[in-house]
Amino acid sequence: MNIIDDLLGFYNATPEGDIYHDAIRHLMDNLTHVRNATIYQMADMCYVSPSTISRLCRKLGCDNYGSFKDEILHVMDHYDDYNRIVPSAMVTEDHDECDVLLDTIERSISDLRQMDKHIYEKLADVIHSGTVVGIYSYGNISSTFFIQNALVVAGKKVRPHNGRNLYNDTDQFTKGSVVIFQYPYFKATGHLTKALKECHENGATTILITTHAPQSLGDYADYFYNFDGCQTIMDNYKRDFFFDMVIMAYRHKYIDKKVK
Repeated sequence: MNIIDDLLGFYNATPEGDIYHDAIRHLMDNLTHVRNATIYQMADMCYVSPSTISRLCRKLGCDNYGSFKDEILHVMDHYDDYNRIVPSAMVTEDHDECDVLLDTIERSISDLRQMDKHIYEKLADVIHSGTVVGIYSYGNISSTFFIQNALVVAGKKVRPHNGRNLYNDTDQFTKGSVVIFQYPYFKATGHLTKALKECHENGATTILITTHAPQSLGDYADYFYNFDGCQTIMDNYKRDFFFDMVIMAYRHKYIDKKVK
């Protein structure tokens, strides 16, 4: 993950009309001008104040506009190293990128086949036990939308969150609530980790399905599933497949049998 990933993730997770959503759109339109633009010039390009640009930079995990600018320029100047579907180090003359990608998918499926299917049923039961179910994700992840849809049909009170201003929302999740966190662990998801800790401290039951997270995060999750990877798009497969299994178990037990 890199600063442009963070920028796009933030953009996709905020609604149109939000000051940061609009500012990022203009910033992306003018990304090639970042190299020579001061914060005042960038603010003019984005039709916001310099203080808004400064706050945006901090929300993206940068100390200030200068560090944000440095990260943007680093990615643009070294883009060959970023945003690869598969890591270039895994590609050989006899094993191209398509081979590596397909191998990764096959390995993910193989690993999931070896997991005890009762795990999915157990998590389905835990989720259904919540008087209120919170769902925290990063951006628009299809599996989190599917579980939200299923919970609504099952008559549960659902509180989904995929934005970045979450800190005032966690107080609603207390004992008796179940909160699902489904996100990859990297700099721009620090707000989700903060929300996880707050929900745990409030007494809610927390489920964390993540990638690359330090094992210490398990202290804040009642159910902790931490998948490994190499920080490319490949890392999403096993994590998302796993959550899809949970959703299927939930539907089978709490919805499908009732509508037949």
